[in-house]
Amino acid sequence: MTIWESSCTEPFLISGLEVPVPVPFVFVSGILCGVVLTLLVGLASRERRELSSYSINKISTNTSSNDFAQNEENHWKQNKFKLELNETSQQKIGNNNSGENTNTATKNDKNMNAAAHDILQAAITLFEKQTRPSMKDSYSSAANNKVVEYLSPEEMLQQLFATDKNISLRLNMNMTNTNTNTNTNTNTNTNTAHQKVEQITECFRLIQKYSVNTNHPFFFNQLFGAVDPVALAAEMIALSVNTSAYTYETAPVFTMIERDVLGYLGRLVFNLDGGGEDHGNSGSSGNDSDTDGLMLPGGSLSNLTALHVARHYAKYGVEARPSHCHRSQSQIRVDGDDDDDDDGDDDDDDDDIHEEKKEQENDQSRNALRPLSNTLHVPTHSQPELVAFVSAEAHYSFIKAISVIGIESHNLIVVPTLHNGQMDVEELESLMINMHDLYGEAKVPFFVGVTAGSTVRGSFDDINAIVRVCRRHEEKMNSSNYPYGYVPNRNLRLSSTSNSIKKHKIWIHVDGAWGGSAIFSARHDIRGLVKGVEKADSFTFNPHKMLGAPQQTTAFVTRHKGLLKAANSSGAKYLFDCRKNGAEYDLGDASYTCGRRTDSIKLWALLKFHGPDGLGRQLEQKVDVLDYLVKKIKEKNNFLLACDPWPFNVNFFFVPEHLGTKMIQSGVDMDSSNPQIGEHLSKELADVSVRLKLVLHQNGEMMIPYQPISNQEADCFRIVLAGYKPFTEGDVDRVLELMEQYGNSL
Repeated sequence: MTIWESSCTEPFLISGLEVPVPVPFVFVSGILCGVVLTLLVGLASRERRELSSYSINKISTNTSSNDFAQNEENHWKQNKFKLELNETSQQKIGNNNSGENTNTATKNDKNMNAAAHDILQAAITLFEKQTRPSMKDSYSSAANNKVVEYLSPEEMLQQLFATDKNISLRLNMNMTNTNTNTNTNTNTNTNTAHQKVEQITECFRLIQKYSVNTNHPFFFNQLFGAVDPVALAAEMIALSVNTSAYTYETAPVFTMIERDVLGYLGRLVFNLDGGGEDHGNSGSSGNDSDTDGLMLPGGSLSNLTALHVARHYAKYGVEARPSHCHRSQSQIRVDGDDDDDDDGDDDDDDDDIHEEKKEQENDQSRNALRPLSNTLHVPTHSQPELVAFVSAEAHYSFIKAISVIGIESHNLIVVPTLHNGQMDVEELESLMINMHDLYGEAKVPFFVGVTAGSTVRGSFDDINAIVRVCRRHEEKMNSSNYPYGYVPNRNLRLSSTSNSIKKHKIWIHVDGAWGGSAIFSARHDIRGLVKGVEKADSFTFNPHKMLGAPQQTTAFVTRHKGLLKAANSSGAKYLFDCRKNGAEYDLGDASYTCGRRTDSIKLWALLKFHGPDGLGRQLEQKVDVLDYLVKKIKEKNNFLLACDPWPFNVNFFFVPEHLGTKMIQSGVDMDSSNPQIGEHLSKELADVSVRLKLVLHQNGEMMIPYQPISNQEADCFRIVLAGYKPFTEGDVDRVLELMEQYGNSL
């Protein structure tokens, strides 16, 4: 019995899909539908109770699961939101129809404001329809429902964006013929608000109906999927607060949650004392570890951040302009009381602030008088070119990021991979040695990007082997008095441990956007995939991929405390001011973005509810089911592995009977996990992959990608179990049956 199965299993309805789920799933569904929806309905209703002159008779959400599908088309036509004037409101409208333009305009505004809140309530009802529990008992019964109501682009334009339809998503369609004349009868304006609620709600329903249901068990198209209800509940709470996590002043609770979560993650990744053992009890600051970290909007931005801070570290170390916010909160006077026992610290700090302000004003005045060309930085001596290394399986974001940080694209060296997709570490070392021999001091390696779960293969680079290569190269460079140390800027305040010359170091970043969740598993075959991660300089992973957090949820941690702020701080005084309450806890100045989503609550909720062990067991269950998939692929004549499988990704071909016969006659080893297929047969195989993917998509049965892979000429299929997906061996069998059913009829 797996963690997804128990005698207390209850099902869960996801956009009409009835799936069995364990008690925790039902419990957190209750959290979502009960607590969160109650909160949001209350939020939507609070102002409506004061403003609305009409009420909503909402549709019943108790339609039984058995007749849900057959009622889908007629449900909204027969049970539209009906807006009726309250008798008391009608009386008030009649009494106030005295010709007062101002009063009429005010009532019109109230009607529209109330309508906006009614639209929110309607959206909450649509949301609830996708997340309410059901009483069915088969996850595989979801195969009888569609992953998407497919419309071609032409059909979508005709059905949803046409100008001759009463309901259209096209923006230039007037939803109602709104008359802005303030003398318009109030009843007319109330009806206008009435129509807007009906029309926008119907638009929402159409958007929901024809969107891809990424919660469907047969959605394999991307590296995300079904949403964990607890993380979704956390997202809803964050939306209800609607704040930005750049200062403690604006987001006090979310600031402390983010510091706590990233501190815990840093200790776990870098194997520091207490890592993972005292979660939730990390001190008053929420992060008392020697690491640093931030929640960032996506893995691509995390890789950019890694390159950015690595470049800063290579040039300047962790030094930066000293901060004047070194007072504790207790030292900041907020009551105007001038105590005599403060030893003059506050006066000194005030002097610092005034001196800094004066210095900034003088700099601005001087710069304003200079010609533009004279304000540009001209280096006083030749600087070596910084060179980064990534594998051929690395994420494409590195190609973009290298240019963003001002390094020429030819200084991003792509290292070949072994047959299993791992970086060829011997080739990495050879490239570093040859570069030094060819360019000497002109080119300096400063960064190596390590892949922990590549997009297609799911391959993991050997972190320990890469670390050893980098350390050997560093030792060689530093022992030979390699000149690319740095002399700190005289204006920078050095720490007591700083040396006048920094030894060269190659930054090692682990991109675990897809596979980094392996850190939560206790099983050697999974945790061992990221063995050596504790020696890296930075690490990132996306809980919205493997763990089912809502998009986007990305964590970035580094072992170098203070480096994120050193590399990113601009000290914008209108936002970051040490005199504000809690300013010493501000996170925003450590990021190069201004507004920041409160994403940390989603990862916090996953850890708080499931615990790291629970998340690890989810990964282990997925790996076991994928092992079963590999076994079935080897057993069936219509399927062929495209490469040696990694734990989180399985790549394979569907082979129709007639093509399989040709391949056997051509000497292709159909039992191999890395078959050698000729060019002509590869073209036929690639055509099968494309056609089968399209027909499965168009019929709404399954969304599965075909993708190129380095060891094959033909595109292959890839299956991953992303998201909060309680997949079973029975579901694997159903997937293969569907592919055979449609594939053999091509």
